[in-house]
Amino acid sequence: MARFEDQDLTNAEFRECDLTGARLIGVVMQDAVIDGLVSNLVVNGVEVTSYVEAELDRRHPVRLLIRSADPAELRQAVRQLRADWAATLKRLSEMAKGSEHQRVGGEWSAVETLRHLVFVHDSWFRRCCLGSTRPFTAIGRPTSFLTRRSRAWIEQRQRASTRCWTCAMRRAPS
Repeated sequence: MARFEDQDLTNAEFRECDLTGARLIGVVMQDAVIDGLVSNLVVNGVEVTSYVEAELDRRHPVRLLIRSADPAELRQAVRQLRADWAATLKRLSEMAKGSEHQRVGGEWSAVETLRHLVFVHDSWFRRCCLGSTRPFTAIGRPTSFLTRRSRAWIEQRQRASTRCWTCAMRRAPS
């Protein structure tokens, strides 16, 4: 276990780190940002995950629909997500040429993000939900924290894919 004691980590950034079981005791934390898969987060003795989830659901009501067991609500969720993506792609098409490849604040560019969503669709929906064994789509971008072995396995399956970015964009909603 790594231990940091009496260290100044002002403006430190932790990216793609597994902090499971991390304990921050007697720390000063102001203007901090936590963005990721967070569960069972306790702040000063109070478990706050449910508060965070409730606020995210309030801001993005489609999250409630996605978790529904009602087929009508799930269909409504799909319609809403498609409409949201159409609006996102429209805004992207209206941006200055080349800006879709620019990173801001160390985050992925719009194109890198869309490529990652292709990978997420392949790995979570197509493979896990539908049980597909088809190769990963070649343009999909895996996350950076995969092991070398996992990355090699995915890249091998991407090479087997004959799909291309142009074909994927033709199928995108207009």
